[in-house]
Amino acid sequence: MGDRKETRSRFIELRRAMMDDGIRLGLPYSFEKDLHYLSARIDGEGTSFFKVTLPLLGKALDRGLVSGTFSCPTNFSLIKGTRLPTLCNKVFNLIFREDGSLRDEPNLHAIQHLRQFLSFDSKMVLPVSDQSSEEAVTGFADRMRELRRYRIQTDSPVLLEAQRLLTWVLKGLDLSVIKPGHGPGSVSEKLNRFERWEFNTWLTKAERYYPHMSYGVHSLRALVDRSGPPIRWIPKSITRICLVPKDFKGPRLISAECAVNQYLQQGQMKKMMDYFQYHWLLRRSIRLEDQTFNRSIAASSFNNGLATLDLSNASDTLSVPLFWFLFSGVPKLRRLLMCTRSDFARFEQLLIKITSFAPMGSATCFPVETLIFWALAMASVRINRPSSPTFPGCTTSNSSVHQRKYLDWREISSSVAVFGDDIVIPVDCLETLTSTLSSIGCSPNLSKTCWKTPFRESCGGEWFSGTSVTIIRNRKYHYEEKKKIAHYPVLLDLQRKFYAKGYKSTSDLLRKLAEEIWPIYVRSFQEIPVDANLQDIPSDSPFECAYGSCHSYSKNLKTRFNRDYQRLEYRIPVIYQPSLKWGSGSYARLFARLSDDQADRIATRDCKVKVAWRFLPAYMGLASPIEA
Repeated sequence: MGDRKETRSRFIELRRAMMDDGIRLGLPYSFEKDLHYLSARIDGEGTSFFKVTLPLLGKALDRGLVSGTFSCPTNFSLIKGTRLPTLCNKVFNLIFREDGSLRDEPNLHAIQHLRQFLSFDSKMVLPVSDQSSEEAVTGFADRMRELRRYRIQTDSPVLLEAQRLLTWVLKGLDLSVIKPGHGPGSVSEKLNRFERWEFNTWLTKAERYYPHMSYGVHSLRALVDRSGPPIRWIPKSITRICLVPKDFKGPRLISAECAVNQYLQQGQMKKMMDYFQYHWLLRRSIRLEDQTFNRSIAASSFNNGLATLDLSNASDTLSVPLFWFLFSGVPKLRRLLMCTRSDFARFEQLLIKITSFAPMGSATCFPVETLIFWALAMASVRINRPSSPTFPGCTTSNSSVHQRKYLDWREISSSVAVFGDDIVIPVDCLETLTSTLSSIGCSPNLSKTCWKTPFRESCGGEWFSGTSVTIIRNRKYHYEEKKKIAHYPVLLDLQRKFYAKGYKSTSDLLRKLAEEIWPIYVRSFQEIPVDANLQDIPSDSPFECAYGSCHSYSKNLKTRFNRDYQRLEYRIPVIYQPSLKWGSGSYARLFARLSDDQADRIATRDCKVKVAWRFLPAYMGLASPIEA
């Protein structure tokens, strides 16, 4: 019970600080009433209240902002005669009327602050349980079976327009010559990044287009000198299902491709992304390396008559028949992409036939799904606006008319932006796109599809009437573990973000929680003489924390003078990753160098925190009083 009391105390203390910051903005929080309600719920339900139940109210708030009508979850009590909850009722009243309808001019501070208060812990990374694992894998298998029921309507106007558009824009993309390499993700054989360069297997279906002699070895000498068993040819590619901790809804399902697939897919992906970047039409709507492009368009989408569309499990709903039909105008490109595609997915002893083009984790999944959704969005605009031109590839004798068609397609593409399954499209074309997506097996997420109200959501950002209401989310700090050393950098990172947003009370509390784990090192903003002593510095002087925050200097750090480097070092917690390094020289190492993989040491995926001696540099090149 003592642990629960401490957990409740830390949770309530943090929410109290958030309320204090909200009151500074003029929001009518009720300290004692609301905090007593939260405290009682935690006592009765435990940590599941703020990990699962409270985020449900935050999701209901978001759905109300999207649809224009708030519907309170059943596990929260309502004010009598209204549809608003008793928790934070006065703040809810600034956003919604008593009947749950959205006010004409809701308070933007109330929207941003209430979302922060309710949804701060909604993305907390939770351990993967056996039940959640089983549910995630079963859901994936069900989606693969469900996808077989859909038949592609080859006479659909939107699909036909999308097929013609992809045929035209992809006619210059040649994937027959690529520069492959290995990505940072794991592979199904569970090899580290150095062991992957020893290609003991090769795909039979890839040999025709990417021969082992050209892509699997760097020279004939290496093949002749090869020791060990001969190359094993794989007729069918099997990917391994990995479950990555996500949030209270369950883990995220990621596929770990076999080493050969990953190697070739990385080369295909890099060439596709380069092509998108320089194509005059694609680059106006697709920026795969920079999601801020989509965010900037989504931020102003309400004023420009645009809607934001989100899809559920998008990569699992793009079927092979759909891909085959839309890419029928570029048969060579279609065959090259299919030859590196996985056929089956394995989880423990379960083998699942993949009916989608590629699951999440495949290097070609993201660019291909972006291309398909972009083509469908552009085709939807074309169908809804008959005055739009035909494709620039059509023949015409009038050069001025032909040039005008190019300009018109530029105008259409400026109203469409796609980043994976995040789509921005004109409001008048949204219904056509959603109905088409539903007919081919995709699942538009209507709870996150924004067009009725000024609320917009895309690529992790949220806006209301063009004003950002994006919140800070807690992913790794668990209230149950008070002085866990791994929480130190997490708390300081949250403290820096809240400080930048002007949440002073919350920032101060997070700093206090971090100092309970370890003293905070800070360095001065001011120019201080080289010969200054620590004792001469006022305790209230402004300092910049090593992790980016701004507070006073802590004098409790242990120090030592490193004679080897002639510098003063401090004992602080640091984030590090265990690493591996190449062994002795080999053909595999030479092959990696020729493929531009220059790493001599690689970090493993799991980040850890340890206490170590570190040198802390001076601020802005000026000598700091806490350095030698």
